[in-house]
Amino acid sequence: MMKRSEDLLGRCPEPVARYLHKLTDTSLAVLDGDGVVVQCNEAFARLFGADPSTVVGDRAERYLSGADGIGLSDGRQAIRRRFNLQCGPARGTALDCHVFHWRDGCVLFGRSTFESDEEVFQQLTRLNNELSNQSRELAKKNAELLRANEQIEQLMRTDHLTGLANRRHFLEHLEKAVADAHRHGRSLSLAALDLDHFKEVNDEHGHAAGDDLLAALGEVLQEQTRKEDLPARIGGEEFMVLLVGADCNRAAVFADRLRREVASIELSCADICVTASLGVAELGCGESPEDLMLRADRALYRSKEAGRNRMTVAGT
Repeated sequence: MMKRSEDLLGRCPEPVARYLHKLTDTSLAVLDGDGVVVQCNEAFARLFGADPSTVVGDRAERYLSGADGIGLSDGRQAIRRRFNLQCGPARGTALDCHVFHWRDGCVLFGRSTFESDEEVFQQLTRLNNELSNQSRELAKKNAELLRANEQIEQLMRTDHLTGLANRRHFLEHLEKAVADAHRHGRSLSLAALDLDHFKEVNDEHGHAAGDDLLAALGEVLQEQTRKEDLPARIGGEEFMVLLVGADCNRAAVFADRLRREVASIELSCADICVTASLGVAELGCGESPEDLMLRADRALYRSKEAGRNRMTVAGT
């Protein structure tokens, strides 16, 4: 016996199920192995002057003469049957149906007018084409939704002003990179950068000039880093670069080159002398991401204390 809870339309995409429910010229009914109506659309119920919720749960023979046992007796062969309507405003007229085996019962597609096999075939072909169009449209919408979600995820990972990774994404990536470096015994270094006298730039030239400077620094960082590295804006004028596979010496060479590139930044909006202080730290044995960041920050502030526009390597 087919389970009463089996839901044919519930297995369809939502637009398809809604379309089948709202059909006005084609009656749809699902019968279980006992000939009980477990689902029907509005067109089927309307033949009997009823609501689908009223018809569902009744035996089909109450509505269609000769429907008793049809869910079991016709095997898996799709057949055409004509039933007389037993009740409702169309009582005494005929319902021309195609019957398809489904699960342990069957599905009826019917029209209340007599049609040739060719006409019924055309109607079923049209229905199949419409369902295919609905499926294609649903696939298109799903693809658009996927692209939108990817764009949203990208925005959530990115600093809007510089185009670099934001603090949250950087910290997530750093944690994974540190775990990977420990697991495989690979070198990993961190460079911390802070623009010198950035507050004075905002105070003397305005926040627009400050934003232009941060955006220009973002471009420099993207140009100077490799694909496997991750430059990020941590907050304000503070930046960090995760250098994958780089030991302390390579990280120091990179940081000093970066310092010189920053000093060459020229802004069209203002005549500003730009410098940056940097600190570099290499991941130690068993060191946590937080401790690595702390050592890089301390090295950076030693550069500040020593006069700015310089790079300092952290001790172990």
